[in-house]
Amino acid sequence: MYQEYDSSDSGSDDSSDIIINDLNASESGTDNEFDSESDYDSDNDSVDFDDFDQIYQEDSYHVYNERQHDHYYIGLAKRISYNSIIMVNSVSPMIFFKFPFLKIRDYLAKYSIILIKKAKVHIMKLCILSDETYSVIIKTFWLSIVQRHWKKVFQMRKKIISMRKQPMNLQFKEIHGKYRSGLNYIPSLYGMLACYSMKRHQI
Repeated sequence: MYQEYDSSDSGSDDSSDIIINDLNASESGTDNEFDSESDYDSDNDSVDFDDFDQIYQEDSYHVYNERQHDHYYIGLAKRISYNSIIMVNSVSPMIFFKFPFLKIRDYLAKYSIILIKKAKVHIMKLCILSDETYSVIIKTFWLSIVQRHWKKVFQMRKKIISMRKQPMNLQFKEIHGKYRSGLNYIPSLYGMLACYSMKRHQI
């Protein structure tokens, strides 16, 4: 069966960043996140439809598969009113990672059910309404939040590891079997977004 996009955190202790593509090259300064002037313009005719056909054929299972309520998808969305955003196209995670990002974005724009003048790729949570409308909640903003928190955590990790290597702290550990207070725990991906969970419970 089709597996929806898994947006769970992943990372390596050897990197200062989680490798996250800037999905849309720039952030729009307007309230409408679908109308950035710097994004892909679907009027551009310099596209290779042979590549699009290949993507379409290889992703045919996803194309014809029924969408699932409350599942996550990668694709394009369009705001049709102040509080209503609908899904207009999507690709499977396998295809998203197989082809270059710009090619996927062009494909989604050219093969969408609604004309998208300035296309942005989003992670979307699908909410199928009672009238079968594919309403979505945009979740892409969480990527920048995770990246920003990880940068802070990684700097803390480097500082603690560097202090652990100091002779006085190594000697302290040999004598007491543990590091000084503040050096025993190295922060990681796990729990770094706990502040958001705590705020939610306080509301």
